[in-house]
Amino acid sequence: MFSPHFSPHAESLSSSALASSPAPDSARAPLLKVRHATVCVTGDDGATRTIFSDINLDLYPGQIIDITGPSGAGKSSLLTTIACLNPHGRAEMTFKGKDAHSINPHQWRAYVSYVHQKPILTGETIRDALLFPWTLSIRRKGNKPTDEQMRSALDRAGLADISISRPIADISGGQLARVSLIRTLLTHPCVLLADEIDAALDPVADQRIEAMIAEQAKAGMAVVRVRHRSLDGLETRVLRLENGVLSAEEKQAKSTAGEKRNSL
Repeated sequence: MFSPHFSPHAESLSSSALASSPAPDSARAPLLKVRHATVCVTGDDGATRTIFSDINLDLYPGQIIDITGPSGAGKSSLLTTIACLNPHGRAEMTFKGKDAHSINPHQWRAYVSYVHQKPILTGETIRDALLFPWTLSIRRKGNKPTDEQMRSALDRAGLADISISRPIADISGGQLARVSLIRTLLTHPCVLLADEIDAALDPVADQRIEAMIAEQAKAGMAVVRVRHRSLDGLETRVLRLENGVLSAEEKQAKSTAGEKRNSL
């Protein structure tokens, strides 16, 4: 099981580097702080390739951050590293000021939830799939969502014609993506990492899903999205990952146009 990597120099990042990063919530401490995120992979020839290194990111409650970049730049790798799901990734992270290494990995993933672009649902029916998180020890004593709450969430996602008793095998890819997101939202994570969940959705379904995410952000959830489609206007900030560098898009950082940096 992957655990975040920590070095004794976790606090060595200069204050000037942090100050150069636009942070609308700078008066408050970040909900999630990521420092020195790095992903390296070993090829078939035995050579090690660095996808990106020394990526820094601060997430604040209510933010919706979109990460753009070319295919293969490492956008999904960054999200899975933050979620502690990437065996090739390491990062120094804190959640609400608490070091990630002091938080049980299962608890970390309850706080920081990753939604895969190609989800796999567990169980025979949609009800089974939605209730799966409450079969895990970390939530076993928690209050499960009721059928009415699950029904309401499905309706809002444009799945009013889908019964919660319907077999998972009988739903489409787009419906599967929406059920996967609903399952995550029902657990009320503090941070949502959404990895191209719009890829299998038509424009109407995408609007419904993004409206649900925006509502959660308004309530205080921090969101990082890698979108298959173009920007939808809900984003607070836009960052671009390319050639191992995470930088602010020009529309979000006109005052630093042309300046590449890894502290966002």
